[in-house]
Formats: sequence, structure tokens, C-alpha cells
Amino acid sequence: MTWFRKLSMYRITGAANFEIETLEAAMATKPARKLADLEMKHYGFASPLPAQDGVESTILAHPVAGAILVSAVCNFRQIPGDAVKDELNSRIAVIEREQSRKVRGKERADLKDLVIQHLMPRVLPKQKRTTALILPAQNLILVNTTKAADAEDLLSSLREVMGSLPVRPLTTVDAPSAVMTGWLRDKESMPENFFTLGDALLVGDEKSRAQLKDMDMAGEEVLMHLTSGMSVSNLLLAFGDQFSYRLSDKLQIEQIRFEDVIMQDAKTSAGDDVSQTFDASLTIMIGTFTKFIGELTQAFGGEPDHQSI
Repeated sequence: MTWFRKLSMYRITGAANFEIETLEAAMATKPARKLADLEMKHYGFASPLPAQDGVESTILAHPVAGAILVSAVCNFRQIPGDAVKDELNSRIAVIEREQSRKVRGKERADLKDLVIQHLMPRVLPKQKRTTALILPAQNLILVNTTKAADAEDLLSSLREVMGSLPVRPLTTVDAPSAVMTGWLRDKESMPENFFTLGDALLVGDEKSRAQLKDMDMAGEEVLMHLTSGMSVSNLLLAFGDQFSYRLSDKLQIEQIRFEDVIMQDAKTSAGDDVSQTFDASLTIMIGTFTKFIGELTQAFGGEPDHQSI
């Protein structure tokens, strides 16, 4: 996977050693692996590079265009709750019938653990991969997810192997919801490279919602909702002619779609070589994201003083 589809953005707030050899050695102490028979979950680092001729790369920290691409894999078993409940109730019923007593408290909890151990080998493992770009020069880490738990798993694992990784979510002085609502009220207030694409979620008091699709964001219906006190929860936008995306009031980005001409540029510049195409795509994406994040934070009033380093 080269092109990110989602973004959670983190500001690096202190010193961290991103020298490639040091980072590679640190990540190698926590490699991804298959689950043991009675293991529920394992989290570790894997190569972010595509396999070539069926052979997986052993590189864990891939430098390109001043950034470092890393990837982590979570192998896990997820036992359906209903299956645990049914098996547990069945065992409890047998005990209570045969021994004429109630199963309660610790005995019930211990019995549940036994049920889980019994069912575990029958459940096929699943896998979830999370990829991130570290941009040391910009003091940023961009994670290809909008799930805070998945991003934190990756960051905490990096922190574990590196010894230190001071980061916090990227925030801005002005609330994204207020700024985006202002854009819909006055289209002229939008920054130069930002364009609405006719899709928004508005929210109001008492959990009222208005999902707007394929609409003129400067039209009367949208203005009516805003006048009633609704504000923007998320908004479908374009960044120039580079990519489209959905921006939330939590400053998270999803549904990123790079324009075909951008992706074709990467293929054209690299030819048929898989590795070169991969790096060419990353180089374009890194440059585009760097410019985008700078303009995005500026549009929202910049970052708080405590977050800049």
C-alpha cells in the first residue's frame, strides 16, 4: 500500500533519534509474527515495502524523500461474544443441574476463561496493518488511520522500542468545526487551495443531523441549516487539483483520493520497476501532504504555542 487513504496527524514535541540504522535495530526487537495456539494477540513491526517475486522485504524503516515509512501488524483472534456466552451458559447449566447450586462470582469468571481457552484454537487469526510516515524535518508523524486506538498502538510500540517518542495529536488554535462552518457561510473566506465538493454532515442541538450530498454548499438549503444553529461536523473537500478528502471536526482526514493524473505521474517517472514506482508515489504523497498540512493548520489559525517546537 502506497497511497494513504486516511490521516491522523501527530506533532513530535521533543527529541527522538530517527537515524535509520538505530530505528531499524530498535524495531527489529519487536517483530510481527504469527500467533501461538493459545495466544489472543500479538503486535509487532513488519516491512512497509511490497513483496517482490513473492519474497517479503526485511527492511522495517524505509527512508524516502526525507521521510521514513514504517508499518506495524496486529495479529489477533476475535472470538464472537455470542459463542462465548452460549458455551459458558451451557457449562453453567450442567454444573447447576448436577450439583444443585448456583455458579457465581470468581467461579463464573474462571469458567469463562476456560471457555475462551477452549474456543481459541478454533478461531482463525485475523490481521490488521497500520502504516505511518515519520517526517523528522517537519516534526510530524502521519498515521494511515482515523482510529485513535490503532494510531496509539503504533506510536506506543515505537516509543517502547525507541525508549522515547514524545508526540501529541496535531491541534489548531481555531476549532475546525467553526472554521468549516464559516467557509459554508462565506465561500470567499475559504483558503486558495481549498474547495468544497458538495457533501457535508451538519449537526445541531439535541442530536439533530443533516447529511447533505451532491448539493451546492453555497445554496439556500445549506444556509438555512446554518442559520438554524447547525455547524459542520465533516466536510468533503479538495486540495487544489491534488486530492479529495473528508475533513472532520476532530481534524482527522479520511476518504483521501489522489487524482489519477497524480498517480500516473508516479508510474511514468518510475517506469516498470516496482520499487521505483513505490518510492515515486511516496515522494509525491510526502510533498503533497507536507504542503497540505502547512496550509491546513494556517487556515485554522496555526498551532497553539505549546505545540510548536
